[in-house]
Amino acid sequence: MGRKRAKLEGLTFGRLHVIRCVSGGHASSWLCVCECGRTVVVGSPNRLTSGHTKSCGCLRGHKTHGESAYKHKHATAEYQAWQKMKCRCLRKTDQDYYIYGGRGILICNRWRSSYENFLSDMGRKPSTKHSLDRIDPDGNYTPKNCRWATISEQARNKRNSLRLTAFGMTMPMMDWAEKTGLPYSTISQRIVRLGWTPERAITEPKRW
Repeated sequence: MGRKRAKLEGLTFGRLHVIRCVSGGHASSWLCVCECGRTVVVGSPNRLTSGHTKSCGCLRGHKTHGESAYKHKHATAEYQAWQKMKCRCLRKTDQDYYIYGGRGILICNRWRSSYENFLSDMGRKPSTKHSLDRIDPDGNYTPKNCRWATISEQARNKRNSLRLTAFGMTMPMMDWAEKTGLPYSTISQRIVRLGWTPERAITEPKRW
Protein backbone atom coordinates (compact mmCIF):
# COMPACT_ATOMS: atom_id res chain seq x y z
CA MET A 1 0.00 0.00 0.00
CA GLY A 2 1.19 3.54 -0.72
CA ARG A 3 2.16 5.93 1.98
CA LYS A 4 -0.57 8.23 3.27
CA ARG A 5 -0.22 11.91 2.45
CA ALA A 6 0.71 14.00 5.49
CA LYS A 7 -2.06 16.20 6.87
CA LEU A 8 -0.43 19.59 7.12
CA GLU A 9 -3.28 21.97 6.23
CA GLY A 10 -3.66 24.66 8.88
CA LEU A 11 -0.35 23.89 10.59
CA THR A 12 2.48 26.39 11.03
CA PHE A 13 6.18 25.64 10.64
CA GLY A 14 8.52 28.49 11.48
CA ARG A 15 7.06 31.47 9.64
CA LEU A 16 5.13 29.34 7.13
CA HIS A 17 1.41 28.62 7.51
CA VAL A 18 0.25 25.70 5.34
CA ILE A 19 -2.74 26.49 3.12
CA ARG A 20 -3.25 23.33 1.06
CA CYS A 21 -1.62 20.50 -0.84
CA VAL A 22 -0.96 21.32 -4.50
CA SER A 23 0.14 17.87 -5.73
CA GLY A 24 -0.60 14.29 -4.71
CA GLY A 25 1.52 11.39 -3.57
CA HIS A 26 3.79 10.96 -0.59
CA ALA A 27 6.20 13.55 -1.99
CA SER A 28 3.47 16.17 -2.32
CA SER A 29 4.07 19.90 -2.53
CA TRP A 30 2.44 22.41 -0.20
CA LEU A 31 1.24 25.96 -0.74
CA CYS A 32 2.18 28.12 2.26
CA VAL A 33 1.83 31.75 3.26
CA CYS A 34 4.75 33.34 5.05
CA GLU A 35 4.42 35.83 7.91
CA CYS A 36 5.83 38.47 5.58
CA GLY A 37 2.77 37.97 3.35
CA ARG A 38 4.41 36.13 0.47
CA THR A 39 3.29 32.71 -0.73
CA VAL A 40 5.66 29.84 -1.45
CA VAL A 41 5.37 26.22 -2.58
CA VAL A 42 7.43 23.79 -0.51
CA GLY A 43 8.33 20.67 -2.50
CA SER A 44 8.22 18.10 0.30
CA PRO A 45 6.45 17.80 3.67
CA ASN A 46 9.75 16.71 5.21
CA ARG A 47 11.26 20.11 4.44
CA LEU A 48 8.58 21.63 6.68
CA THR A 49 8.42 19.05 9.46
CA SER A 50 12.20 18.79 9.75
CA GLY A 51 12.62 22.56 10.05
CA HIS A 52 14.69 22.74 6.87
CA THR A 53 12.35 25.33 5.35
CA LYS A 54 11.10 27.94 7.82
CA SER A 55 10.18 30.91 5.61
CA CYS A 56 9.80 32.10 2.05
CA GLY A 57 13.42 33.23 2.23
CA CYS A 58 12.97 36.37 4.33
CA LEU A 59 14.92 34.86 7.23
CA ARG A 60 18.21 34.94 5.32
CA GLY A 61 19.28 38.21 6.87
CA HIS A 62 18.66 40.56 3.94
CA LYS A 63 16.73 43.81 4.39
CA THR A 64 13.02 43.48 3.63
CA HIS A 65 9.81 45.49 3.66
CA GLY A 66 11.18 48.86 4.68
CA GLU A 67 12.91 47.91 7.95
CA SER A 68 16.63 47.54 8.63
CA ALA A 69 16.39 43.75 9.16
CA TYR A 70 13.77 41.13 9.87
CA LYS A 71 14.49 40.91 13.59
CA HIS A 72 14.07 44.68 13.95
CA LYS A 73 10.95 44.79 11.79
CA HIS A 74 9.36 41.94 13.67
CA ALA A 75 9.67 43.88 16.94
CA THR A 76 7.71 46.93 15.75
CA ALA A 77 4.12 47.48 16.87
CA GLU A 78 3.10 48.27 13.29
CA TYR A 79 4.42 44.94 12.02
CA GLN A 80 2.63 43.11 14.80
CA ALA A 81 -0.63 44.86 13.87
CA TRP A 82 -0.16 43.88 10.22
CA GLN A 83 0.59 40.28 11.12
CA LYS A 84 -2.39 39.98 13.49
CA MET A 85 -4.65 41.43 10.80
CA LYS A 86 -3.57 38.68 8.42
CA CYS A 87 -4.02 35.96 11.01
CA ARG A 88 -7.56 37.10 11.80
CA CYS A 89 -8.53 37.08 8.14
CA LEU A 90 -6.47 34.23 6.67
CA ARG A 91 -5.72 31.68 9.36
CA LYS A 92 -8.68 29.43 10.11
CA THR A 93 -7.06 28.25 13.34
CA ASP A 94 -6.91 31.80 14.74
CA GLN A 95 -9.30 32.28 17.68
CA ASP A 96 -10.83 35.37 16.07
CA TYR A 97 -11.09 34.03 12.51
CA TYR A 98 -14.84 33.41 12.81
CA ILE A 99 -15.61 37.14 13.20
CA TYR A 100 -13.15 38.28 10.53
CA GLY A 101 -12.18 35.94 7.70
CA GLY A 102 -15.00 33.59 8.68
CA ARG A 103 -17.62 36.25 7.92
CA GLY A 104 -15.98 37.51 4.75
CA ILE A 105 -13.67 40.30 5.93
CA LEU A 106 -10.86 40.60 3.38
CA ILE A 107 -7.45 42.29 3.12
CA CYS A 108 -6.75 44.38 0.05
CA ASN A 109 -4.11 43.00 -2.31
CA ARG A 110 -1.86 45.98 -1.66
CA TRP A 111 -1.56 45.08 2.04
CA ARG A 112 -1.93 41.33 1.94
CA SER A 113 1.44 40.77 0.30
CA SER A 114 3.43 43.77 1.52
CA TYR A 115 4.14 45.12 4.99
CA GLU A 116 5.97 48.01 3.35
CA ASN A 117 2.76 49.12 1.59
CA PHE A 118 0.78 48.80 4.81
CA LEU A 119 3.29 50.93 6.70
CA SER A 120 3.41 53.51 3.90
CA ASP A 121 -0.37 53.91 3.91
CA MET A 122 -0.97 53.79 7.68
CA GLY A 123 2.19 55.38 9.05
CA ARG A 124 3.41 54.78 12.59
CA LYS A 125 1.00 54.44 15.51
CA PRO A 126 0.41 57.84 17.17
CA SER A 127 0.83 56.26 20.61
CA THR A 128 0.89 52.96 22.45
CA LYS A 129 -2.84 53.45 23.15
CA HIS A 130 -3.69 53.24 19.46
CA SER A 131 -4.37 50.07 17.49
CA LEU A 132 -5.56 49.14 14.00
CA ASP A 133 -9.28 49.79 13.49
CA ARG A 134 -11.72 49.55 10.57
CA ILE A 135 -13.92 52.63 10.18
CA ASP A 136 -16.74 50.50 8.77
CA PRO A 137 -16.84 47.40 11.03
CA ASP A 138 -18.36 45.39 8.18
CA GLY A 139 -15.83 46.60 5.62
CA ASN A 140 -12.50 45.15 4.53
CA TYR A 141 -8.97 46.07 5.52
CA THR A 142 -8.10 48.81 3.00
CA PRO A 143 -6.28 52.16 3.22
CA LYS A 144 -9.59 54.06 3.05
CA ASN A 145 -11.30 51.96 5.72
CA CYS A 146 -8.55 51.75 8.34
CA ARG A 147 -7.10 54.08 10.96
CA TRP A 148 -5.12 54.03 14.19
CA ALA A 149 -7.68 54.45 16.99
CA THR A 150 -7.83 54.34 20.78
CA ILE A 151 -9.94 51.80 22.67
CA SER A 152 -12.66 54.37 23.39
CA GLU A 153 -12.80 55.39 19.72
CA GLN A 154 -13.10 51.76 18.69
CA ALA A 155 -15.83 51.13 21.29
CA ARG A 156 -18.00 53.75 19.60
CA ASN A 157 -17.42 52.07 16.27
CA LYS A 158 -18.37 48.48 17.14
CA ARG A 159 -21.25 46.89 15.25
CA ASN A 160 -23.23 46.50 18.47
CA SER A 161 -22.47 49.97 19.83
CA LEU A 162 -25.65 51.42 21.36
CA ARG A 163 -26.89 54.60 19.73
CA LEU A 164 -29.22 56.97 21.52
CA THR A 165 -31.58 59.59 20.09
CA ALA A 166 -32.43 62.53 22.36
CA PHE A 167 -33.62 66.05 21.56
CA GLY A 168 -33.57 65.18 17.86
CA MET A 169 -29.90 64.13 17.86
CA THR A 170 -28.57 60.58 17.44
CA MET A 171 -25.13 59.63 18.80
CA PRO A 172 -23.41 56.60 20.30
CA MET A 173 -24.21 56.33 24.00
CA MET A 174 -20.50 56.70 24.72
CA ASP A 175 -20.63 60.17 23.14
CA TRP A 176 -23.66 61.12 25.22
CA ALA A 177 -21.78 60.05 28.35
CA GLU A 178 -18.83 62.28 27.49
CA LYS A 179 -21.10 65.17 26.49
CA THR A 180 -23.14 65.10 29.71
CA GLY A 181 -20.46 63.95 32.13
CA LEU A 182 -22.63 61.03 33.26
CA PRO A 183 -21.15 57.51 33.40
CA TYR A 184 -21.99 55.30 30.44
CA SER A 185 -23.28 52.62 32.83
CA THR A 186 -25.67 55.10 34.50
CA ILE A 187 -27.26 56.16 31.21
CA SER A 188 -27.53 52.54 30.08
CA GLN A 189 -29.19 51.38 33.31
CA ARG A 190 -31.65 54.25 33.29
CA ILE A 191 -32.83 53.37 29.80
CA VAL A 192 -32.53 49.56 29.75
CA ARG A 193 -33.44 48.68 33.34
CA LEU A 194 -35.54 51.63 34.53
CA GLY A 195 -37.25 52.47 31.25
CA TRP A 196 -36.48 56.19 31.38
CA THR A 197 -36.80 58.32 28.28
CA PRO A 198 -33.47 59.21 26.64
CA GLU A 199 -33.97 62.87 27.47
CA ARG A 200 -34.47 62.17 31.17
CA ALA A 201 -31.62 59.63 31.25
CA ILE A 202 -29.05 62.14 30.02
CA THR A 203 -30.24 65.23 31.89
CA GLU A 204 -31.09 64.11 35.42
CA PRO A 205 -28.03 64.37 37.71
CA LYS A 206 -26.65 61.20 39.19
CA ARG A 207 -27.74 60.61 42.76
CA TRP A 208 -24.77 59.75 44.90
